[in-house]
Amino acid sequence: MTRPTAALRAALASVSPTPLSAPLRSSQTAHGSNALHARIRGEFQEMPGLSLTLAQAARLFGLTEAECSRVLDQLAGAGVLCLRPDGRYAAKLTAA
Repeated sequence: MTRPTAALRAALASVSPTPLSAPLRSSQTAHGSNALHARIRGEFQEMPGLSLTLAQAARLFGLTEAECSRVLDQLAGAGVLCLRPDGRYAAKLTAA
């Protein structure tokens, strides 16, 4: 697996806490939750080497850490993401 470049690490470290979309709230509909899952899945698919800590993912997606943890864990449970031993979430590798 390719390690992220210094430029990518710097870009992720400087991610603004301004959300890319409206933050997930407990009152959000199932459709909105599905859209959030699809958006997060898409980010990892578009950048195959992307691996994020919970804090980085929460900032990137405009969620609280608790909300982000719930979504990332659901995606990991569905086999879309994996939680690496170093605590980073990454796209689950599929056999070619």
